[in-house]
Amino acid sequence: GARRFGDGLVVAQLALALVLLAGAGLLVRSIRNLAAVSPGFDPRSLLTLSVSLPSATYADGTRQAAFFSQLVDRVDALPGVTAAGAISFLPLTNGGAATRFSIVGRPAPEPGHWTSADIRIVDTGYLAAMRIPLAGGRAFTAADRVDAPPVVLINEAMAHQFWPGQNPLGARLKISWWHPDAEPAIVGIVGDVRAQALDEDARPTIYYPEAQEPSGAMTIVARSGGAPTQLAGAIRAAVHDLDPELPVSDVATMSAWLVRSMSDRRYPMLLLTLFAGLAALLAAIGIYGLLSYTVNQRRREIGVRLALGARRDDVLALVIGRGMRLTALGIVIGAATAVLGARVLGRLLYDVRPVDPVTFTAVGAALVAVALVAMSVPAVRATRVDPMAVLRSE
Repeated sequence: GARRFGDGLVVAQLALALVLLAGAGLLVRSIRNLAAVSPGFDPRSLLTLSVSLPSATYADGTRQAAFFSQLVDRVDALPGVTAAGAISFLPLTNGGAATRFSIVGRPAPEPGHWTSADIRIVDTGYLAAMRIPLAGGRAFTAADRVDAPPVVLINEAMAHQFWPGQNPLGARLKISWWHPDAEPAIVGIVGDVRAQALDEDARPTIYYPEAQEPSGAMTIVARSGGAPTQLAGAIRAAVHDLDPELPVSDVATMSAWLVRSMSDRRYPMLLLTLFAGLAALLAAIGIYGLLSYTVNQRRREIGVRLALGARRDDVLALVIGRGMRLTALGIVIGAATAVLGARVLGRLLYDVRPVDPVTFTAVGAALVAVALVAMSVPAVRATRVDPMAVLRSE
């Protein structure tokens, strides 16, 4: 009974270790798959920071637009800065805005079936700073002033959805966000950006020129020829030169934002990895302790076997064979449990199946390796039993 209890405890520890290791392995593969996804821009060497203008001192759009225009010009002129721009909601930062729209010349959508798109306000330097490609038409220029005809850019996802097989350039929109009587023309199509998360497809997006539709809160992006964090002090100084009272927030590299966007997977992965490591260690200690106890209990039997002609390899196989049977049973039970448990991870998995043969094979092999290491010490100790000493003691 005691032996069966010990065996069962070791099997349970191995099964638990495999379940946790499988979950951690699936999340590791998911994060690797996500890291390989293109966000639609180049995050390298980019520093970002946010500036919000108080409505008391920047009450109208003219002052807001003038401030951010001057700020971007100053940042762009800093040593080491190769490009700079501004946007109302930076991608992958959990911020955003959306609005309904209709296409001029087409029937208005029926009530309850409104068409909508994400809204972003950008300046003339944003696309170049982020290295977002221009797929057609033109980008915003300094000529797109507040007194110029209203214009917008759209992304490729919006072009494909609402103008399949057609050229949307020149089409006009009625946008709830815009002035009620305005009909801005589409002058350019830009590449898709994964705005909310790397595992979400790009949504239809409309870009406003900042000069025509100013915002009191913008995020500055600056591309550096070296380490982007070295620009932080100079950009803060540029902000305070224009207005010493303004706070600067969310100073971070774009690469850091990219990593943060995967935190919903990264933290569970770290926890599962930690607990899986502890479970594997406990399983290894359990196997070692159980086999050591077994060798001590069967020491006289092993001595007799050796005295009667058994080879030391046979004794080694006897001990390791018992440990491998327990390991195999634990892996089978753990694999069956992990198949059910992996489905709980649900949306945390990306481009990997809950029952992934590569992950399960790798985890099983790792657990076998850990078990073999734990078995080796008591197995080798068993081969060193002196049959003459055992017989003399009898």
